[in-house]
Amino acid sequence: MVQKNVELQLQALRLIQQQFPDILAPGAEHPPPTHTEPSVKQSGTDEDAIMAEVMRRSKEEYEAQQKLSSNADKELEAAILKSQEAEKKRLV
Repeated sequence: MVQKNVELQLQALRLIQQQFPDILAPGAEHPPPTHTEPSVKQSGTDEDAIMAEVMRRSKEEYEAQQKLSSNADKELEAAILKSQEAEKKRLV
């Protein structure tokens, strides 16, 4: 759970870095902003867009994991059935 939380935070940081490449550049000195700060409404919209993208990616990862899990379950059930059939033949 903690690992998934960290992964989601990293995804959010990557999205922020894509939108604002200079913000998270290591060792970069940032001059004072020359533009006016975005309004609360605009920054909220940006945050909503970032969160929507993080949620979309998280959902895709979850569905992919569920599919892998489902495939593994099917393989396990097939192996159990095969083992049971072999055991029946051995006892006959």
